[in-house]
Amino acid sequence: MSYLRVNSISRKLLFALTITLVIGFGLIFGVFYYSLQQYGAFVLNLSDRLLNDKFEQELQSSTEIGATMLEAIYSLEKLSEAEKLELMQKVLGSARFGQEGYYYAFQAGEGIVQIHGAKPDLQGQSLWDAQDADGNYYIRELDNAAQDGSMFVRYHYPKPGEQSASPKLGTAKLVPAAQMWLGTGRYIDSIEADEAVIHNEIQSLARQTMLVSFGIFALVAIAVGGVVYIATRKITAPIAMMATMANTIAEGDLTQKIEINQQDEVGQLAEAFRQMVVYLQGMSRVADQIATGDLTSQVTPRSDRDTFGRAFHQMQHNLRYAISQLSVNAGAVNTTSHQLAAIADQATEATNQTRAVALPTLLVILATSLLPATPREQGSFNWVRVSACRWRAMASPLSGRSLTSRKASSTPSPLAAKSSPDNKSRDRVQERWS
Repeated sequence: MSYLRVNSISRKLLFALTITLVIGFGLIFGVFYYSLQQYGAFVLNLSDRLLNDKFEQELQSSTEIGATMLEAIYSLEKLSEAEKLELMQKVLGSARFGQEGYYYAFQAGEGIVQIHGAKPDLQGQSLWDAQDADGNYYIRELDNAAQDGSMFVRYHYPKPGEQSASPKLGTAKLVPAAQMWLGTGRYIDSIEADEAVIHNEIQSLARQTMLVSFGIFALVAIAVGGVVYIATRKITAPIAMMATMANTIAEGDLTQKIEINQQDEVGQLAEAFRQMVVYLQGMSRVADQIATGDLTSQVTPRSDRDTFGRAFHQMQHNLRYAISQLSVNAGAVNTTSHQLAAIADQATEATNQTRAVALPTLLVILATSLLPATPREQGSFNWVRVSACRWRAMASPLSGRSLTSRKASSTPSPLAAKSSPDNKSRDRVQERWS
């Protein structure tokens, strides 16, 4: 049985399921991808802020430590200004933290380099008018940050051993006892490198999440497809079976049995189909009985809408009435046939008698016509009547009926007893024939 025909319910359901899953997954994937991108941007933004905050906190901490040391050095009253400067350059100028961290100190308001851990040869020079790659007077900006306490300034400055400038975040903290501001810095590209690492990790996590999502979707699609296929077969198999049975019934075979027992709409359909088959089988049995002449079965319509049952009921009624009428008419025909038979017997008897009389009668007429008539007979008014009397007289003894029997069967009238010319003629004819 083809459950996956082009127009089958299974094909339609699977197609609808596929479209639903594709659209649903597309929407979910789109929302998930958008959310993941937003989450990645949020994480990058948050990581940038966290890195910058951490970066600034590290720089601020290093700067405050250096400023504390510088203030401690200049608080030593036993040392001269030159000794304090020399000690400061030895202690702070040689300090390192991280891969690229060092201290620098400038004379407040003048920009004269007092300490430069990366380039000691700049010590004693004024960088007040120095500009970075963007044309900013970064020393003046650091001096202003030290004066107002903002501490942080972004500018471009070459890394140690490099000629090209790189973005850098510098600090400046004022040390009033030394009339200097001390600071440090860190190149921002290190932050960007850390952000790139975080971004790559986020992208890798997103790709893994997408692959896992695709895998989950595939498993869910396979599972749902299998469940839908099984459920669809549970629905379509009974329907296809009933369709086959309906085609068989349409061909006249009413011996079909429906063995579908489900407690759902398909089961209800099968039960209705079963009742229909039972109904058709009952009508078929009634039709067979009628075909064999048995009208004893009773057809009761199931409802006012039972056209088939009402038609059979009316047909049975009409046939019974027609048969009763035929019985009545047959009795009448039988009576008529008996009457006709009696009439035929009488006609036969009359015919036989007529045959027995006809030939002698003709002979009598011929003989009478050949006899000579008496003078009195010739003068008779009705000679024909006389002739008739002659052959009647001749015919009476030939037909087996004697004159004696005639006289016995009827009472003669007085006039008949008298002799008449006709009687005399008859007597004479009888004498001649005798």
